[in-house]
Amino acid sequence: MLGYHVHEKAIMTAMIPLTLLATNSRDTARLYIRTCAFGLFGLLPLLFRPEEMLLKTFLFITWMCGAIYGLEQIHYDHRGGYRTVLTKTDMLAFISLACVFVFMEIVHPIVFMPSGRLEFLPLLITSVMCAIGLVWCWAESCNHMIFGAVKSAWR
Repeated sequence: MLGYHVHEKAIMTAMIPLTLLATNSRDTARLYIRTCAFGLFGLLPLLFRPEEMLLKTFLFITWMCGAIYGLEQIHYDHRGGYRTVLTKTDMLAFISLACVFVFMEIVHPIVFMPSGRLEFLPLLITSVMCAIGLVWCWAESCNHMIFGAVKSAWR
């Protein structure tokens, strides 16, 4: 958790093991999708050239859609019908990430860059947004570990 602030790619040490756990339950799949969304979004500023905008947009959207689709196929409820892995909270998180992305790639270069003001604002907003999201994922994973074990013990 603390290594993420030192180096953005350190989030991979949390995302890779979660990939294996995502198939266990709908809750761990949801945790994986959230961690992936905030973790990968934090890596997007590493592709900083304007000509890389389409590439990073395509990669992020393709990866997230593929992960969501794959996990929904794995966790399909044969008894109760089709239920999505995502919640309304997840959709709000995706909308907020999209707003940050639009500001980072379109609004900031048009409004602030010609005057040379606030050139590090997109990085600041991205870092704060991803830090809040990853702390949320970390707290949720602690919740799964502590209370998931309690639920298993009560069975």
